[in-house]
Amino acid sequence: MFRTLLFDVDGTLIDSNGAHAEAWTTAMREYGVEVNVDQIRRMIGMGGDKILPAIAHVSEDSDQGQSITRRKKQIFNSLLPFLQPTHGARPLVAVQRYGQGRSMVFTGEASWRWRIVSAGGEGSVWMPSPSM
Repeated sequence: MFRTLLFDVDGTLIDSNGAHAEAWTTAMREYGVEVNVDQIRRMIGMGGDKILPAIAHVSEDSDQGQSITRRKKQIFNSLLPFLQPTHGARPLVAVQRYGQGRSMVFTGEASWRWRIVSAGGEGSVWMPSPSM
């Protein structure tokens, strides 16, 4: 039996892959990089250190790479309120939260705001949170 479960939130519990693809695509286009969302979507899961050289032909550490990355984060943050749990995530978290004294650890970007779901209801919390 497991005492602690580790969940990756981004793209696993929260359906964020499309938002990441859209944010990268929009940010790159704003900086003059011709790209379509399907090119980016296939690369989701890789970091900017891989995406930027492959698509924009710039290093993540370059001035342009840093600018694109900052803009991508701004765009992605604006999409956060519209993201939804992936299919099955809500009952999985609820069952695990109230099952046999198990603890849960969530991973993801520290600035994200998560909606915590449980059998008793739901609430919002900034992650990471000392109360979790």
